[in-house]
Amino acid sequence: MKKILIALVLLVVAAAAAGPFLIGSQIEKITKNLVEKGNSQLATLVESNPQFQSASVTLDSYEKGYLDAKANGVLKVSLIGADESEGFTVPYTTEITHGPYLGDAGFGLARIITRPDLTGFDLPEAINEDTLIIEGVVDFKQGITETLTVAPIKHVAEDGNTVDFAGAKINSKSHVKNRLTFTADMNVEQLTVSDGEQSNIITLKPFTMDMSGKGDGNMQNGSYQATSSAIEASMGEGISVVLQKMGLAGNYKQADGASFMLGVGNMSLQELVITNPAALPTPLKIPELKFETKLEQAKNQDLTMSVKYQGTLDPSMMRMMNSPVDVKTAEIDLQFKAIPLAAVTDYQKLVKELSSEPDPQKAAAQMQAKMFDFVQMLAQNAASTNIKVNATSAEGDLNADINAGFKPGIDFDAAQMMQILAAPDPSSIMPLLVGRGDVSLSKGVTDKAGLTPMIQIMAAEFVTLKDDKFVSELQITDGQLMINGTPLPLAPQ
Repeated sequence: MKKILIALVLLVVAAAAAGPFLIGSQIEKITKNLVEKGNSQLATLVESNPQFQSASVTLDSYEKGYLDAKANGVLKVSLIGADESEGFTVPYTTEITHGPYLGDAGFGLARIITRPDLTGFDLPEAINEDTLIIEGVVDFKQGITETLTVAPIKHVAEDGNTVDFAGAKINSKSHVKNRLTFTADMNVEQLTVSDGEQSNIITLKPFTMDMSGKGDGNMQNGSYQATSSAIEASMGEGISVVLQKMGLAGNYKQADGASFMLGVGNMSLQELVITNPAALPTPLKIPELKFETKLEQAKNQDLTMSVKYQGTLDPSMMRMMNSPVDVKTAEIDLQFKAIPLAAVTDYQKLVKELSSEPDPQKAAAQMQAKMFDFVQMLAQNAASTNIKVNATSAEGDLNADINAGFKPGIDFDAAQMMQILAAPDPSSIMPLLVGRGDVSLSKGVTDKAGLTPMIQIMAAEFVTLKDDKFVSELQITDGQLMINGTPLPLAPQ
């Protein structure tokens, strides 16, 4: 019995002694996997963005001890400039404590602290090796709790200009196997820029932002969202910009047959107030602004690109614009449809190639030489554009819905294309197009603006007054633009 107890004690001691080594091996594997995933994501970013020539993150060394480890690596980014390739290299050092880890930062498999080495940059002395620190704890289920800290920075230049930043911090939670599903919060402290003559060139007051995302580990699809607290800035004496809330949201997925991402991106600004007593008698208020971009792909791989702007307006903006009409809401929706995937991918490749061309004239010549190919691809695919406009006011509304695109089955050679590019003329362009649309404008709006008599006299044949609205029907056919059935003269006859 005594021997059995001694053996059990020895097994427990051996297991405890081996624990840090086993945990260290697991953390080494996790660290290398994280770097590999980061490098893969950078490669995807480079392929989809013509401004990047190359980008990589590597783990060059990993020294594992019994209770700790030290890793060194390099982040390299090469950007394509107008004249020459530009970029930067940032070495980093990662210190790992395992065994398991128990301390102020939490409890788990390991504590990981990464410091980028910024000494290779021409930066002020106020920015040093402790300015940016990423600290994380990996728990026993491989969840990661991280904190990115930007230390306070105060820099006074020789000319007296001062930048005083109180720092920032981002806290996030994710998982080793899927960093794209996360929750995070960001706290940005006050930023002040001043000089010897003016104590407040700009002051950005503290604000916060909550962020989250859901996605898969291979970066194939996902979604994200973020919401800020009030954001307030002041400039000089009496000038202020206050935004009560900013929101971001969207989704993404890998395009079929290309390296870029499809998806929707939204940004909203709520309760924006701009005060400038010297230029504005009353504060300028915008209750809400929304921006949306969308990139979709059909089953035949054709792309649809769209952008939408929406605004809820305030009488203060109308006063600033001296508008007789009090516009309440406005919306513009622009779509580019039936864009061949090959046109986009070929354009990306061309831009990347031309960005590395040091001679602007040669680059322009190459772009012009390829322009025909792009236009011909759009024409052969019958690419089109749709624009919708809607504005509401107390006096009435403006509505427009117009479609225009290349005529299906159209084909033209390089000589015709060069003629159009050299001397653009409606008589040579209109036969390539088809389109139709409707426009209506309430008479109450034209009455308030004092435009009704002019419209009735000068544009009578192009508008019809129906239900107290001026209505026009547009059509592009047989090389002519028809408005309410009347040809519109587009060029001197």
